[in-house]
Amino acid sequence: MIQQLGPRSPGRALVRAVLVAAAALAFLLAGSAPAWAHAELIGTDPADGALLPTAPAAITLTFSEPVAVDDGGIRLLDAAGTELPSTSQAVDNRVVITPQSLGTGTVIVSWRVISADSHPIAGGLTFAVGQRSAATVAVPDAQSDLAVSVASAIVQAIAYLGVLAACGLIAFDVLVLRGQGEAGVRATLRRLSAWSAGGGVLAALLLLPLTELRQRYESLAGLADPAAWTAQLGRDAGLTLVLVGAGLLLAWEAAWAVNQRTAASAGAALAGCGLAIGAFAVVGHTRGYGPVPLVLTADLVHLTVAAGWLGGLVGLGVLVRATGRAVTGRRPAPARGAAGTLTATRSLPRSRVEAAAVALSRFSTLAAVLVALLAVTGTLLAWRILGSWSALVQTGYGQALLVKLGLVGLVVATAGYNRFRVTPAIVAGPTAEAGWQRLRRSVTVEAGLLVAVLAVTGWLVNASPTPPTEPSAGAAADGSSAAATGSPVEQTVALGNDQIRLRLTPATAGVNSLEFTVVDAGGQPVSPVSDPEVSVTMPAAGVGPLTRPVSATGPGAYQAVLDLPLSGQWTIAISVRTSEFEEPTARAEVQIP
Repeated sequence: MIQQLGPRSPGRALVRAVLVAAAALAFLLAGSAPAWAHAELIGTDPADGALLPTAPAAITLTFSEPVAVDDGGIRLLDAAGTELPSTSQAVDNRVVITPQSLGTGTVIVSWRVISADSHPIAGGLTFAVGQRSAATVAVPDAQSDLAVSVASAIVQAIAYLGVLAACGLIAFDVLVLRGQGEAGVRATLRRLSAWSAGGGVLAALLLLPLTELRQRYESLAGLADPAAWTAQLGRDAGLTLVLVGAGLLLAWEAAWAVNQRTAASAGAALAGCGLAIGAFAVVGHTRGYGPVPLVLTADLVHLTVAAGWLGGLVGLGVLVRATGRAVTGRRPAPARGAAGTLTATRSLPRSRVEAAAVALSRFSTLAAVLVALLAVTGTLLAWRILGSWSALVQTGYGQALLVKLGLVGLVVATAGYNRFRVTPAIVAGPTAEAGWQRLRRSVTVEAGLLVAVLAVTGWLVNASPTPPTEPSAGAAADGSSAAATGSPVEQTVALGNDQIRLRLTPATAGVNSLEFTVVDAGGQPVSPVSDPEVSVTMPAAGVGPLTRPVSATGPGAYQAVLDLPLSGQWTIAISVRTSEFEEPTARAEVQIP
């Protein structure tokens, strides 16, 4: 019979947890189901790149679905980068911007709105009044605050650690112990899962302001601003907090607040864990890569495997420690017989130790399945996100992934030692003290390595999988670009397994011609499935992306007209659909004088 862990009646508490989780699931379906189909800009008035004889009274942006204007999301800039006063209002699927006054010259519209799915999208356009301007002032560069980036990575790792450990401990009790473990062991599992869940929820809460600060390039001093804590409530960080909290509440109530484990309560506990773990899958890198159902499913399985492994190891450590104490603390005591011979006066608690050995055998079998799933899903996710072998060493994301793979290799090696050397010895002789001691040491090492894996995972969440662009062919020895003198810029940049060779002429402020060719590793032209997409951004000024039309000029060759009105560093992004599921993006950095 399952032992009672507390005097509380589980009925109403479990019902409340189910209702909260159902509400969170409804929020997920309403807020993130179309996460890979955000609102799209379908029209502007004036048109992008237009030259107008007089200033317009209003600027209208039309989207594919209703949107909301974020605070500070709409900015008008003149050619010198000075912000122009204006007001903006969202009406259904349109945003109407009313400038106070517009003089002669180029005007830049930089916009950021919130889709109906609660996710932000951004872009920009340019038009000119009377005549186009030549930029004379370079806007200073903006960089993410290092302390905010590090804090975000640490808190993200704690969120992963807390949620995955809590869910893994609950799954260990449900699937391995099956609710029938010793009262002391289950009480320890309950306490550890509570602390882990609390840490995970607290970390998810701290990610609200940290995400806002990182996106706005602000310092940790911004934590004192109440707006930083509320700005993300309707976005990804807020969605994560709701799903994590509701899922862990349901899982914990169903696993530990019941007096007797039933199939329904076990299912509710696992469902709650799935909801909490799924919070990380719906907001990560994988959401931007297709095919979405395949990649999202792989990410969910990958996270579930991590939870089962981490929580299972912690639970196994608790079980091994308790069993080891039973073995060493109740060793047969020698006594003198009538003839002076030694006889045993008491026996080992074989039923308790053998039950632990059975649980160990179950986890060993489960771990073998987890390793296989981890290998398959991890390979799939790395392939979809990175897209090429070179990205493993050319990007911060790939380098961190290599570190993670090295740590996972050590974890798998330790797990193999446990499964094929330690576990069979314990199952064959469950009362042998040496076997339990060896298992306790190896489980401790394995759990420590998994914590290190999660720490690297926290960094991966904020790392960019995009490879840095190569310097232009005309770059000087000191790193300055040929564009600084206004001469054409030529670069070769990576595009997955292919390359893009581009030329920007004249590489000065104003109208430029972009010519580029898509080639394979052997230098032969590549014919994409559809015409590439070209956009330009100026992160320092918060401008863009400004999408430009592209026309084909030959096999794999294309041309686009770029209006770059501001001096400073611009990023040219070229996305090429090379297959039904592949659409890598190449990025080139150019300095406009």
